[in-house]
Amino acid sequence: MESDNQITPEDPKEMIGAARTFLVETEDMCVHIIKTGFSQRKNYLVVYEDAYQQRLGETEMLSELDIKKQFGIIL
Repeated sequence: MESDNQITPEDPKEMIGAARTFLVETEDMCVHIIKTGFSQRKNYLVVYEDAYQQRLGETEMLSELDIKKQFGIIL
C-alpha cells in the first residue's frame, strides 16, 4: 500500500538575470558569465564559446576582478 504523503518535487523555477553573454572580438569568441549562489571570492562561472570550437564548453570559476583583468569586462 502506497502512502498518500509522498513528497513530490515542484516544477523548476527559472532564474531571470543570472547569466550575461559578451563577445570578445579579439579572441573570436563569446563568454557566458553566470553568477552563482556561492559566496566565496570566485562566484562566477565562465563558459567559453569560440568560433573554432577549440574551447567550446570549457568552464572556469572566476571572481569579478579576474573577469575584469582577463576580458576587460566590468560586471
